[in-house]
Amino acid sequence: MIHEVLPVLFGVIVISFAVLMAGKKLDKPQRATRPPLAEDGQTTRAGSAPSKNPISPPPENQPSKPMEERPIQSNVGTKAATSPPVPGLNPLNFRQVSLEDALSQDLITMTCRGAGLQKLSLILALQTAEPLVVVIAAGSIFESKDPQTQNMLVPSENRLPLIEKGNSRIERGDSRSFLVDARCMNMALDTPGYSNEFSVKKTRVSGDLDRLIRSAEFTKLSPRVEQFAIWTITDNPNPGGYTPIIENRGTNTTGIPLPPLASGAGRRQGTGTGPDEDEIFEIRRVFSSCGIEVQRYRALQSEVKAIIPMNTWAIIPMRTWTDRSGRKLEAELLEISPKVDEKERYRGIFRRPDGTTFIYAIGDLIESDVQLVKGALDKNPSLLPKTGK
Repeated sequence: MIHEVLPVLFGVIVISFAVLMAGKKLDKPQRATRPPLAEDGQTTRAGSAPSKNPISPPPENQPSKPMEERPIQSNVGTKAATSPPVPGLNPLNFRQVSLEDALSQDLITMTCRGAGLQKLSLILALQTAEPLVVVIAAGSIFESKDPQTQNMLVPSENRLPLIEKGNSRIERGDSRSFLVDARCMNMALDTPGYSNEFSVKKTRVSGDLDRLIRSAEFTKLSPRVEQFAIWTITDNPNPGGYTPIIENRGTNTTGIPLPPLASGAGRRQGTGTGPDEDEIFEIRRVFSSCGIEVQRYRALQSEVKAIIPMNTWAIIPMRTWTDRSGRKLEAELLEISPKVDEKERYRGIFRRPDGTTFIYAIGDLIESDVQLVKGALDKNPSLLPKTGK
């Protein structure tokens, strides 16, 4: 009986052992092709302590994270490895297109908004598969869609590269933002803000304005004096008739300094100033250096080079005069010149304490100063010029 049972028992043991070994083999972990990832996405080095929250298969009702959330590092950033590498960023390696041509040929779209007296904000969106560089020529004019807001002049050439976005080559439909240096062209109108949209004109500046912005001396001026120099040509104000520029306006909520603001056309915020004597001298010097006829512009005609002796009789003795912008100047009134400006106003020849003289429209003084001059002339009508009206 025992001889009959032993072979059967031996066979059962062998089969059980085989089944047990097969199960062990199935439980053995497969060799990882790369170190496993910890839950925070960092690779766990071999031999290091396991993470407190190692990755485990998600429950059936919770799908695993897609692979796109763990981008593979490559030379072209996180975009697909099929994207061509970004070439060198030298703009000369790419097609150069003027802003006007790029818009007319539908190579780009543009949104342009104001950013104060000295900047324009541009968003350019590429509408072609070919990267390019958009060129804004010196003298380009950006016209405001609001007739109460100043147009803007770009005084120097700008090259805006639509080449890359981030670390990848730019693609059709991608856009980029740019801040471009610009100056206002209409002294009495409002300062452009973000709510003001602009379009580029097909014509550019010419004549004296073109000569001015192309002058090497112009580029050495401060932005403030550059602005006054441009207004001298575009608006041709009288001395003291410039729209004041408000500077040092504090910061916005993020701590960024607010841009300068022209205080004309109802925007009387803060205390602004027009150009002082030194700034007028700089404008006159730059105009002369680039061949602009200084005497064509009223604000630059005020300086008379001759020094008149201090013992010369004055209509009104040395005193403090105030113009309509609030500027004060110590001078005496020597003579009344004929009505030579377009408003048919008398102009006075004034002398400073140092003996230098300047010409100024009497009507640009505050009312009390005008009445003082009128009173002096009423007492002695012979002081009026014979050509006056």
